[in-house]
Amino acid sequence: MDLFCIDQSPDSPISISEQLQAIPQIYKSSRITKVLIETPLCREWPETASRARLSPYFDVDVFTEAEIRHSRKCPNMLIFDPWFERLWTRQEGLYAMKIEMVVLAWIQCRRHSVHLSAMDRWTVEGGRTLQQQYVKGFIRDKLTYHGSQRDANEFNCYFDLIYNRHLNILDFNGRIGPAETYLPVTDAWRSARRTTHERDYVLAVMPDVDGYTVPKNARRYSFKSLLADAFDQFTRNDGSGEPCRR
Repeated sequence: MDLFCIDQSPDSPISISEQLQAIPQIYKSSRITKVLIETPLCREWPETASRARLSPYFDVDVFTEAEIRHSRKCPNMLIFDPWFERLWTRQEGLYAMKIEMVVLAWIQCRRHSVHLSAMDRWTVEGGRTLQQQYVKGFIRDKLTYHGSQRDANEFNCYFDLIYNRHLNILDFNGRIGPAETYLPVTDAWRSARRTTHERDYVLAVMPDVDGYTVPKNARRYSFKSLLADAFDQFTRNDGSGEPCRR
């Protein structure tokens, strides 16, 4: 979709660098960001999760374990969608104040037709737990970015996004980011999100920080050069004799 949204031609009237710099503001200014989920999703588990959430005996730890147990034989769950794996999709999820997940294909649960040995169950469950943690890492990153209290809101934010498929950061006392205390070199850089080019880790993450400017002809830079340029920007004097804020 970037091919339709970003003019990547050499003679573009707006340079690639300027377009990349504008991405955060575009998502921050959007009324709502809709994410199209093409992965077929199990219909049974979200219904079970929603019923469990309404129980007066609901326990977060028990639910987390039940989610993983279900996922051993059922890979069709939202937390395993590639949207949570790609680096560039992190931007739309991080900056947006409101997110709606639009599921394009609901299917019947596959769990009843899958048979796993004890060893396979252990191996699969370990992988599923890791993917679950990647999603929770994104939630923590987002709450921190918007200045919301992370520990108190993490599970509710997770449930809204994954099971209600509609997240409004204002419900968690968040505001348009980045918060004063936010630094992308913590959760964002420890995430498992992937990108085709190493340099994109700088181009997709550093615009989170106030004061960073994407250099001209950024795609000609190596990862090392872009990273060195970024830290140079943050330590360079701004002309007033004072270093940049971050």
